[in-house]
Amino acid sequence: MGSNWLFEWIGPLYDRVLGGLDLAPLRQHIDLPAGRLLDVGGGTGRVARALQGEGEMAGIVDVA
Repeated sequence: MGSNWLFEWIGPLYDRVLGGLDLAPLRQHIDLPAGRLLDVGGGTGRVARALQGEGEMAGIVDVA
């Protein structure tokens, strides 16, 4: 069992419970630049996946 076993176990459940992400509120409060974005502390990648769905390139950095 690796050091991230809890995250690996709970992450998929977390994503299923929360579902997709509506970016409209995020875009309303933050002026996101077009193109490449870095999601620091990206967790399960919900935000990065939502941005990629809109044609953005998003990378994730997370120590978990």
